[in-house]
Amino acid sequence: MERPPFLLILLSKHRNNLFLFFRQGNISGGLVNSLKILQVSFISLLCVAPLQADDVQQMKRQITDLEKRVAALEQQLTDVGAKDRWKDRLLWQRIKKEMPASDVRKLLGKPARVQEQIFDTWYYHPTSKLHSYVWFDEGRVLGWELPE
Repeated sequence: MERPPFLLILLSKHRNNLFLFFRQGNISGGLVNSLKILQVSFISLLCVAPLQADDVQQMKRQITDLEKRVAALEQQLTDVGAKDRWKDRLLWQRIKKEMPASDVRKLLGKPARVQEQIFDTWYYHPTSKLHSYVWFDEGRVLGWELPE
């Protein structure tokens, strides 16, 4: 009994290059189906998976780099816009008792000076101690006085 002819074509992608492999010959029908399954499995496991892993690693590096750049730009915006932000009385009205010091810093910016005694006091006015300050106890807002 004569076996039917076959043409086996393998298409492989490796490092963004395409390779095409041909093979001609005679083979039985049951074996053709097995070879097709093996061909698909082989290409999937050996050719596509490593590329996906490389791509994922590259994307992770790019995301990390972009996150660092965004954080640096946000810090620049905070530093530039915070200089006179403390003068806005509406921002002072958003302060709440027990608010963390970090939230006050984000809201009003960097204080002009800090006094650490029984309670920490952040003074926002460059010369006056009579207004524009926030008291903290263990990093939480205890009280404050709005700017005049």
